[in-house]
Amino acid sequence: MNVKTYEITHLTILAHDEVKMRAFYRDLFNAVEEKTGASQYSYAFTAAEDPFLTLQFGGQAQSERQEGMYHFALLFPSAAELGALVQRLLAAQYPMGAGDHQVSEAIYLDDPNGNGIELYRDRTADKWAWHDGQVEMGTYDMDVHALLGKVDHIWHGFPIGMKIGHLYFSGRDLAVADNFFNNVLQLDTVLDIPENAHFYSHNRYHHHHAFNIWSGHALVPKKRNEQGLIAWQVNVDSVYFEMLRSNLGNLIERGEETQNTLVIPDVVGCQLTIIGKD
Repeated sequence: MNVKTYEITHLTILAHDEVKMRAFYRDLFNAVEEKTGASQYSYAFTAAEDPFLTLQFGGQAQSERQEGMYHFALLFPSAAELGALVQRLLAAQYPMGAGDHQVSEAIYLDDPNGNGIELYRDRTADKWAWHDGQVEMGTYDMDVHALLGKVDHIWHGFPIGMKIGHLYFSGRDLAVADNFFNNVLQLDTVLDIPENAHFYSHNRYHHHHAFNIWSGHALVPKKRNEQGLIAWQVNVDSVYFEMLRSNLGNLIERGEETQNTLVIPDVVGCQLTIIGKD
């Protein structure tokens, strides 16, 4: 059986506080900014690549905690590249946290609107431990000094080889999440933290998505006029695309549909666009 492709390629975030948000992505991260609308800016890793992120300004600050994105994760091609950005963030005294997850090393921070971001690098897949279809992951102290010791250049911008590694959600019901990720997107559950969080994967990656219920029933449904993730896109190969199309049936409401595009609501009410690629 051919390996199927599943790539998270683009996020759209409704934002406010344009000055601080643009300064964060353009000036601190050095992402390549392009004005794409009256109140809209897109950001690419490099000038030669399509944007991975669009900020639509005009949203309101969140009035209460609600379902939505927990964080998005940017996957670095090497420890040296991750360390270079961490070094820049430290110099700017930007608040961060860190964790060693066995499969990866990760840095955590929020953008000025409170959107969670993970910056991480993977350990090689031969170092990931699997038991009965479950990947071994935890959270341990990270050796940040060792990471910084691998830095061999000053950060000037994202390197070639960056990608959105995974997208993590926060909600109220793990059964709803399982239905979406297992049945609609046909992903495997690769880590079950009972009554806390589930992690979902495609082709034995440690996880492409996760969903936690740590805020319990206090979360309200996503408010479309308040800041946060509102849309995202995945690219899949043509075989996987046709499998998804035929599988959807009555599982979920479908929006726009073309020969190689499906638009559906995701697990927290954001818009997911699935693109089939040859």
